[in-house]
Amino acid sequence: MTRFTYEDWARPLLLPHEAECILPPDTDDGGDYQVIGMTLTGPDPIRAEVLRLVSLDRNGTPMLDMLFRPVEAKEWPEAEALTGIGPAAVAGCEHMFRCVPDIAMTLRCCNHIVGYNAYFQLAALFRRGVTWRASVTDVMVEAARMLPLCGYESRKGFPSLRQCAEYFGRGEYMPKHDAYEDALATLECYRAMQDHQRDIEEWRERT
Repeated sequence: MTRFTYEDWARPLLLPHEAECILPPDTDDGGDYQVIGMTLTGPDPIRAEVLRLVSLDRNGTPMLDMLFRPVEAKEWPEAEALTGIGPAAVAGCEHMFRCVPDIAMTLRCCNHIVGYNAYFQLAALFRRGVTWRASVTDVMVEAARMLPLCGYESRKGFPSLRQCAEYFGRGEYMPKHDAYEDALATLECYRAMQDHQRDIEEWRERT
């Protein structure tokens, strides 16, 4: 199965006005964010089609939880084995292109978008016509920067969501690949990383 790295394609696919924001302060005026989770028919966000999209608000309440019927793909056995979402599960669902305005409107209700491998997910949305105005935090990238400070080493460069969740004591949110549970685990990791960053900053101020 082909794997696409962050450096291969993610940053060039960001909208020109997008600016990465690293763990912004969790305040009423600047901390209004949504966390996204996604299931695709394959590992390439450009060619694969979206099967499920979930967006949670900062409290973990679903803003979106939508299943889509692919336009081109008729079966996706590898993704189905991982997620349990097969052709029968989406047979009566809308095609994603019919829902683009609703998705874009939801994402534009927040100042910040959080995701695990966020640029992978946003590339899949952007290539299908979804745009947003929010800044972005990729928890995967921030975890790779932060966890070495805590003595964590990953041979692949980026920790998996499961590894990140387990490191921050959020492993209970990690069942078998599920877009909602992935988004919930990402939210919990994001919160834990914000707290951890504050601890690091306070320690640096004291030393």
